[in-house]
Amino acid sequence: MRTPLAIVIVLAGLPAIQACQKVAGQVEQPPRPVKVQTVDAAPAQPSLRYSATIEADRVVSLAFKASGFVDAILQRRGADGRMRPLQAGDTVEAGTVLARVREADYGDRMTQAQSAVREVEASHAKARLDLERARSLFGSDSLTKPELDGAQASFDAAEAQLASAAGQVALAATALHDTAIVAPIGGVILERQIEIGALVSPGVVGFVIARVAPVKAVIGVPDLHVARLALGRSLKVTSDALPGISLDGVVTAIAPSANDQNRLFTVEVSLANRDGALRPGMVGTVDVPNPLRTADPGPASAAIPLAAVVRSATGSNAYGVFVVQGDGDRRVAHARDVQLGDVRGNAVVVTRGLQTGETVVVSGPGLLVDGERIRIIP
Repeated sequence: MRTPLAIVIVLAGLPAIQACQKVAGQVEQPPRPVKVQTVDAAPAQPSLRYSATIEADRVVSLAFKASGFVDAILQRRGADGRMRPLQAGDTVEAGTVLARVREADYGDRMTQAQSAVREVEASHAKARLDLERARSLFGSDSLTKPELDGAQASFDAAEAQLASAAGQVALAATALHDTAIVAPIGGVILERQIEIGALVSPGVVGFVIARVAPVKAVIGVPDLHVARLALGRSLKVTSDALPGISLDGVVTAIAPSANDQNRLFTVEVSLANRDGALRPGMVGTVDVPNPLRTADPGPASAAIPLAAVVRSATGSNAYGVFVVQGDGDRRVAHARDVQLGDVRGNAVVVTRGLQTGETVVVSGPGLLVDGERIRIIP
């Protein structure tokens, strides 16, 4: 039986077709060009920086206790050489008389009170002599008991009047003393709210004085970090007003509760400010050491660029990277799951799954598949 020629040709061509198909199936894709980077140790977390307001250590509003016309205000020599009343920015010592109201009225009251005392003292002396005479006569049966009791009552009344008159003198002396405003602390005048000749009443504020040595830098700290601060801890404070200078401060107050508006805890850092360079109202910066640092930081963490991180195929909440393995033309990228830590600038800390010195893909890792050949480009 003859085999048709067409069938022979077809059968003869089958091996060739199969060979071609086999060759075509072995064609490999060219290596994918990628950029890589060696994994370095994570950089140290920078210190936390909080904006601070410089405030006076103590601010006191000084008010009059006596009413009257302002008669005098402490004089200072101005920049033009002429004398002028005390003004904001001037420094004063504790105990300095800053202003007075007119003393004439209070001086008259003092004179009247002293005159009343002298009159009562005379009455008291007479009552004492009368009592002594009555006692002597009563001892010789020349005076009755009711008459002795009357002399005793007169003496007691004279003593009460003397005590009352002495109290009036003390009140008049206090009122005379209260005609002056005296600085209770040494510091800087922040405000002067009176003028010579003005009529003032008790409670009217004449001056606001502040103690500026030391001063305090006030910051707001969130609850995450406030527990890391403690009274007496030293912190560094800087200010644009003092370029290139870092000042040593001490934590002297930590608010027991957060502010209702911003939920921050107020922390006060005291600064000596002996030269007076810092003034109330200035803005500064307080450096708080990284709260995540510990005495034993443990092994160094690795850090990689954010561009190297991809979603892991093992879960929606997992992350991974492509690690380069092999040499020369045999380099391949293998997927590896990692655990991420803090973001620090353009890098992210890898706490598990990666070691320093390894190489990861940083350009186009989302296009790779596990085990794909790669070609490193600059």
